Amino acid sequence: MKRLVTPFLATLLLAALIIPAPAPAAETAMVSVEQLKQMLDQPEVVVIDARVKKDYDSAEKIISGAKRENPDAVDKWAPEYDPGKTYVLY
Repeated sequence: MKRLVTPFLATLLLAALIIPAPAPAAETAMVSVEQLKQMLDQPEVVVIDARVKKDYDSAEKIISGAKRENPDAVDKWAPEYDPGKTYVLY
């Protein structure tokens, strides 16, 4: 069973990016675990799990509510997202 676990968040989200879509690279920023925890309840924040399929399938835990997307097909799925929202990719 996959579930949200704080130690997992601490490890994984150190590398998370917050990206307003579509965003030039100059507008990206790192997000701390604490910042993400505060953002998770905000309706304008969307968490995207962009790990490769092998890593996603073998993961014991995921971030609750994260949307799974193929990292090799960003050009296909990115236009489907609302540019007025804030995106956190991991």
